[in-house]
Amino acid sequence: MALACEDLERHLEHMELQEAELRKEVDNLKEEIGEKDSQAKLAESRAKAQEDEIDTLRSTLARAQEDAVSSYKASSEFSSCMHMYGAESMKASLSLTKKWLAEEHPSIDPLGLERFMVRQRTVEPATKKSVPKGRRDSTSRGGDAGGPSS
Repeated sequence: MALACEDLERHLEHMELQEAELRKEVDNLKEEIGEKDSQAKLAESRAKAQEDEIDTLRSTLARAQEDAVSSYKASSEFSSCMHMYGAESMKASLSLTKKWLAEEHPSIDPLGLERFMVRQRTVEPATKKSVPKGRRDSTSRGGDAGGPSS
C-alpha cells in the first residue's frame, strides 16, 4: 500500500506540474489573443481612416470640375475672352444687319447704323469712366443720345 500511495503522490505531483504548464500555456494564449485583438482594432481604425480619406478625395474630385469652371469664370482670362467674344459677336451682328438692310430695305442707308454705333462707342466709355457708380442719369450722359436705352 505504501507503494501505491507513493505512486499516487508522484502521479499527483506530475498532474500538478502539467496543470501549471497548461495554465502558463493558457496565459500565453490569452496574451497572444489580446495582442491580436489590439492589432485588429488598430488595423480597423486605419482602414476607417483610409475610407474617410477616400470619401473626401471622391467628394473633392466630384467638385473639382465645377470648382475649376468657377475659378476660370472668376479669372481675368475668362473676362477678356468674353469681352473679345462680345466684340466679335457685335461685329458679326452689325455685318449681318447691314446686309439685311441692304437686301430688305434698300432705301435705308446702312451707314446710318454704323454712325450710330460709332457714336454709342465714343459716348458710353467716356460716361462710364467719368461718372461715379449709381450717379448715371440723363444729365451725366449729356442728355438723350438719340438712341434706344438698353
